[in-house]
Amino acid sequence: MNSQALLDTYRKDRMRRVKIAILDTGIDRTHPGIEAQWNKRIKGVKSWINDEGGDRDSCGHGTHDASLLMKVAPEALIYMARVVKDSNSSLNPDNVADAIIHAAEEWGVDIITMSFGFPRRYINIERAIDRASNKDIILFAAASNSGANRNIAFPASSSRVICINSADGGGARSRFNPPPQSTSHNFSVLGEAVSSAWPTGFGEGAEKRRTGTSTSTPIAAAIAALVLEFAKQPQLHISHNARLKTLEGMREIFLNMSEEKDGYSFLVPWKILDKKVGRHHVAFRISDILLKFFGAEDDPH
Repeated sequence: MNSQALLDTYRKDRMRRVKIAILDTGIDRTHPGIEAQWNKRIKGVKSWINDEGGDRDSCGHGTHDASLLMKVAPEALIYMARVVKDSNSSLNPDNVADAIIHAAEEWGVDIITMSFGFPRRYINIERAIDRASNKDIILFAAASNSGANRNIAFPASSSRVICINSADGGGARSRFNPPPQSTSHNFSVLGEAVSSAWPTGFGEGAEKRRTGTSTSTPIAAAIAALVLEFAKQPQLHISHNARLKTLEGMREIFLNMSEEKDGYSFLVPWKILDKKVGRHHVAFRISDILLKFFGAEDDPH
């Protein structure tokens, strides 16, 4: 991908990696593709499911999403918080709140991605989101897969979370998205028939295609990681660089990275992360977006 090519030259600096926490069903450590990356890329696992470890996945959902993160953001470090066992288990909001705080304060991540949703708001999760956001951690969550039958799920409905919808490969809206909201930016990204790792113990092969806003969400989080990775690279000056790590800053980048389709803002990463125009032009473009939104930087003198 053109955006990956932009970043490749300076990827030798291992001290500049972006850290992403994924709250999901765990990750299958025995999968060949994941086991090969375990010590290099996967830096933390923790489970909130009884005494079971975070390095297992009896559902496949978390393995699929984690592998997507690793593919789209190939230099990011991954942290897995296992907050639910499978689709037949009840998702405990206390687990989610605790995992958000752990990811923010113990792992010190840059991004948290959540491919699940509740039908209503939980104050303890909202407070955990506030704690993470106040540390300049960007949070993503899946919109929902119920079409017009339900509103946007929580925590995607939170004002401090970037809500992600699904689209096909051409950017057309997925039929299961909630309707576009006048109070939301309605971001969308590929979420239909996306192939990624699948637990080999299920006997269904090492990869599987899945569809849903829960598939779109880790892709969007990984795109944000690419933006942060670029901004960390040497020999670049980006105005308001620190603001990229905020909800407001990344949202502005996403808005300028999008194409409007069917009432949704479909993410097209190479609109900004374009190797053809060169690294310094990309840095200038990001600076221009942030300066227009945040205003001139304070003079340090």
